[in-house]
Formats: sequence, C-alpha cells, structure tokens
Amino acid sequence: MKYRKLNETKDRFLSILSHDLRAPTASIIGMVNALIEEPVENRDELKYYLELVHSSAKHQLNLITNLLDWSNIESGKEKFNPVQRNLKYAVREAANSIQGLAHEKNIKIISSVDNVNVLIDGHLFERLLINLLSNALKFSHEHGSIEIESVTKKSFVEISVCDHGVGIPEEVQQKLSDTREKVTTRGTKGERGTGLGLNLCKEIVNLHGGELWIESPVSSIPKQIKSKTVNTKKENPDKVGTANGTKIHFTMKQVAPKIFISNGLVNRSIRKILREEENGYKLLKGEFEKFIPQLEEEYFSLMIIEVENIKQIEKINSLCKQHGTTQNLWRIVPKGFETRFEDETVKSNLSTERFFTKEEFNDQFEKELQKHFFELNQQKALVKQS
Repeated sequence: MKYRKLNETKDRFLSILSHDLRAPTASIIGMVNALIEEPVENRDELKYYLELVHSSAKHQLNLITNLLDWSNIESGKEKFNPVQRNLKYAVREAANSIQGLAHEKNIKIISSVDNVNVLIDGHLFERLLINLLSNALKFSHEHGSIEIESVTKKSFVEISVCDHGVGIPEEVQQKLSDTREKVTTRGTKGERGTGLGLNLCKEIVNLHGGELWIESPVSSIPKQIKSKTVNTKKENPDKVGTANGTKIHFTMKQVAPKIFISNGLVNRSIRKILREEENGYKLLKGEFEKFIPQLEEEYFSLMIIEVENIKQIEKINSLCKQHGTTQNLWRIVPKGFETRFEDETVKSNLSTERFFTKEEFNDQFEKELQKHFFELNQQKALVKQS
C-alpha cells in the first residue's frame, strides 16, 4: 500500500512537470519571441501581450509553490512546527496576500473569525488559506464577496471560506477527494487552476489533525447580502437568496487560554508575577500526574512542569507527541541533572522545549514569561488596531 501510494505520487509529479509546468513556460516564451521578432508600436497591444505574459508567469509561480509544498508533505520532508497563534491575525495576514487578486475582480474579502488562539504551523496555514481564497476568487463573479467565518467548539475551531460563485458539481467533488484524479476547471474570467490546490489543502489540514469538507451549493444567504452591504449590480450573475457558491470547512485545534504549573514551583514571588503577567489566562496549579487527563484533552498555552524523576519523562513526551509540539513546555529539573534529562528527551525527538533548574526558574521567570507571550500579545495588539 505504501509503495503504491509512492508510485502514484511519482506519476502525478511527473504528469504535472511534463504538462502543467511546461504549458505556461511555452506560453511565456512564445509571446516574448513574438514581441522580439515583431516589435509592437501600439501601446494598448503591447499592454495586452504583457498582461498575458504576467498571467502565465503568476500561474507558473503558483503551480511551482503548490508543487513544492505538496511534494514535501507527500515525501514526509515538510517540517511541521505548530505554535499558538491568534486566529484573527493569521487570517488577516493570509487575506492581505491575496487582496491584489480580489481587487482585479472587485471582490470583497470579509473576515469575521473569532478572536481565539489556534495551534497552527504559520507557513502551512497561510498556504492553506491562500489556496482556498484563490479558488474562491477564481469561481466568484465580479462585484461579489467571500466570507471567512469561524465557530469555536470545546477543543477546536471550525473555519469556513464561502464564495457565491458557480459552485462545484457533485461528480467533481467526488474526484477532488482522490489524489489520483487531476481536476482543474477554468474560473469565471478564464483563470487556470493547478489541479493541486484542494488536495494540498487536505494534506495540510490532516497534518494539523483536523478535517476538511466541501459544501456546494451553499443554500444559506450570507449576512452581508441580507443587509445589502455587498455590491449587487445587474451585471453580477450572483442571485441574492439562491443556492449557489461553495463553502469549504476545515478544523484546527483551539489553544486553551490556560497555564498549568506544578504545585511545588509556586511561591509568593511566582504567584505575584503570574497574577500580573497572565493577562486573562486561567491558572491551574497541582500535581502533574493528576492533571494528565486534562492536559491530554486540551492544549495549554504553557505547561511548567517540575520533573522529579525519569519516569515522568515518558508521560511528558507522550503528552507532547499527542499535541505535536513542545513549544509550550518548560521542564524544571533538579540542579546537576540537566544533561541527563536533556539526553532522555533528545532520544524521543522532542527536544525543543525549555529546561531550567529551580534556581534559574525563580530568578528568570518573569523575563521568560514575558518573552514567551511577546509575539502572541503583539498579534492581539495588531488585531485590535485594525
């Protein structure tokens, strides 16, 4: 089964290289040769040829980027590095990258996601959202809108990207879930697809431990259309209230705004710092073993665990493997045993968390806590300003 999948991946890779990548390259070379051999004096005609070259080059770049990401994920070479990130901030950054394409079709991208923290690989999440938004733009009509929304559940967030364009036929939806099938359809203005976009999105969501599914046609009427805030000119083929368009749903793990700290580490000074610095985070104190079920079920923003014996390392490593990251873990180890504990952790390939002796922890705790939450606080501040 494994070798069959590798062989199918290789065949798909070669097919894309031999056809999809060659076509835009040949197109660019052909148009440039035509301009060299017969220089165009008419400015409008020259602009027309340059726009064709620009379009082919953009398509080629998008294809190469998707191809490299897809190839790295399929081969297991993609380094997955999930960290907690503010969802509003992450969505805004990805949406800003695609605003130029949206402007070309006069389409509004409206984001109303929750102000929560999610556990994501920043690069891969951006690729995921850019692909979904690119597809939504491609199949949307001019003067329309695309909505990015979210619903927060207990341990995950459901995010959706909704357009009101041509929709996806049921038979095409079935093919999209099969990596052996190459499905590419022209957009409402003749835009070309790579045939890789949605498959790549599914792979990225799977890496994050989430699910992705398609709803098309979309039967609900968006709030923006109900309140008539979207431009609905006569030339816009979208019909208000009709069942059209596509809504892609996917899930990501929610980061619980909580800090866990081992009982033995909390003194008067630490308690004061936590009270001043936790900034809305719920603080849980107790014995590590008793909190394991809750720590397994929910990803905590920060876990500060006093390691008292080697046996606890297996439990901590199991916890980290389940969530796929150690970025949120500080181990407080006995003085003189740092190397021994680090060696045991390296064996498990989970060696990115921080190690402190109890003395270092007491002395540096305030500074380290501020450093740990600096980027996240910065993201929240930027979101408030926008």
